[in-house]
Amino acid sequence: MKFSTLLILFLFSLSAYCQSINSYLNSDERTDLRSEKLVKEVNIDQIFYNSSRIETKSEVISYNFQNKDVISNRYDENKILKQRLTRLYDTTGTRIISTRLDNWHSLIGHFYDTKYYYYDTKGFLSKIFEKDSNNNIIRQTFINNNEKGNPLELSIVQGDQIIARETAEYNYEQNEVVINYFSGSNELLNTDLRRISYTESVGNDIVNEYGDIIKTNAYQNNIKYDKYGNWIKKVYSKIENGKLVKKSEQVRSIMYRK
Repeated sequence: MKFSTLLILFLFSLSAYCQSINSYLNSDERTDLRSEKLVKEVNIDQIFYNSSRIETKSEVISYNFQNKDVISNRYDENKILKQRLTRLYDTTGTRIISTRLDNWHSLIGHFYDTKYYYYDTKGFLSKIFEKDSNNNIIRQTFINNNEKGNPLELSIVQGDQIIARETAEYNYEQNEVVINYFSGSNELLNTDLRRISYTESVGNDIVNEYGDIIKTNAYQNNIKYDKYGNWIKKVYSKIENGKLVKKSEQVRSIMYRK
């Protein structure tokens, strides 16, 4: 009974994972390499300070000759491989055409799914088809973009039913976006105010000499860099009741190409 319950919860968490407007807006900030110096591999050790426990993870990422990540191996606190994300790019080596996410789970073993990315005539991402290991389409995402290439509406379809929908309203001067979340029956579930870009400062934000935001009204980032201007350590803290509360640490070692 316990196994069945855990399995159901795990599969539900997987089905809940999908493309969102927020992840779409920040997809270009994924690599986070600031210099033109070519990188071969990056190792990241991460510590998350949760209210209940401290969680540690690590990741090893390899890159192509356009400094785009092609393989990400993700490990748990015991250095056991849990996920591998593989990205395939077009002939330019810069635009993603497919991703494959392999999972290794102690209860149900190895499984994977694959996403295929399609673009409109302006080069903006407009569709994502997700298939399981048997090549069955398990989820489709449809995106309508504005003239800047930012999504105005995102719909997620499973089978022939819309299971979730999001809409976005942008305020570019304030670097803000209001995202509305709807159920499959078009019921408004939540409204969220977010930044359009987390690399652009607004208001009283403090920016360092590398162009990174190191302090806002909500959080603080202590960052160290290597000689090429790429970060090698980040300590992220939230400001709660006027006090700094450490939430995470990341240490990154970068292997550059010769």
